[in-house]
Amino acid sequence: MGDASFFNANVIPNTWIWGDMGNYYGAGCYGLNINENLFWVTFQPKGYMESAGFVKTAPDLPYLTKINKVLTDRSGTGDQVMIYSTPYQDAILLEGFVPQGNSFSVKGSIPDPAFYVAFALGKKCEELGIQIQEGPTSTLELDKRYLTHSKPSGTMTIATQNSPSLKELVKACNYQSINLYAEAFLKTPSVLLNMGNGTSDAVKGFEQIWRAKGLNMQGLKMKDGSGLSPSNTVTTDIMTDVLSIMTNEKSFNSYYESIPVVGVSGTVANLAKKSKAAGNIHAKSGSIEGVRAYGGYFTASNGELYCFSIIFNKYDSSYGNATKELEKLMIMLTDL
Repeated sequence: MGDASFFNANVIPNTWIWGDMGNYYGAGCYGLNINENLFWVTFQPKGYMESAGFVKTAPDLPYLTKINKVLTDRSGTGDQVMIYSTPYQDAILLEGFVPQGNSFSVKGSIPDPAFYVAFALGKKCEELGIQIQEGPTSTLELDKRYLTHSKPSGTMTIATQNSPSLKELVKACNYQSINLYAEAFLKTPSVLLNMGNGTSDAVKGFEQIWRAKGLNMQGLKMKDGSGLSPSNTVTTDIMTDVLSIMTNEKSFNSYYESIPVVGVSGTVANLAKKSKAAGNIHAKSGSIEGVRAYGGYFTASNGELYCFSIIFNKYDSSYGNATKELEKLMIMLTDL
């Protein structure tokens, strides 16, 4: 039984949109997570506008029904697949297009990772000749079926997996923009401080912690930890205040090192290459439809460290590349 009771059963923030949840970047944050709660699904493209054959998922998810509506587009068109599912759902809907050519894979989110953990462990035990009396389940799967559950008595620890350090996890989150990690960072302190084990509880705890640090919350409406919700609002004033406050924290050096370097690493590795901003600016990128944002630190020509925040909101991409325009602004920062 996969025990996901560390967080509550409502693992998706209320204002996330339907089109995101089944895709890898919209994975829910459960009380038990594994391999970033993602899977790969592979298709075999065929003729133009013909159905693309479903090949497999990795890891294997035989207990899920796959409804495949994916078609084949012209070669070179890239990933145009949407995966639709919700937490605890036993079917996934695959729609969109893959390019002609060789087999093509895209990433989705596992609907109940705690159940998958139990399934995978049971499968491995059977391979090793260990008999399993009952099939896999999870605490939240039992909740769904309105069955009570309790921790079995007489258990024995057979393996322990130690977590990487928070420093390592934060760097991975910031370098790769892993939404799941950001959601876990928001929710975990709330549980440990007995403020609740859901997203709304965690937001209240977040606000309480940052008010105590002197942050003015006016202009901030926080709906999640990752920024995936289009209902989030934040001002550049608040972002720069957060970045400024962080410079006085004992953990600042580790935090600063966790932020990708423009032209060098992470999601900004290809930004402002061969410019004076490359290697200077530490910046975290953020984007949803119609929004591009960067925030972080730069060293000015006088040697001083400054923080900055740029948010380009509700732009029309048909009028140009927003990233290129923001790249120019960041290059200009180093002249200050």
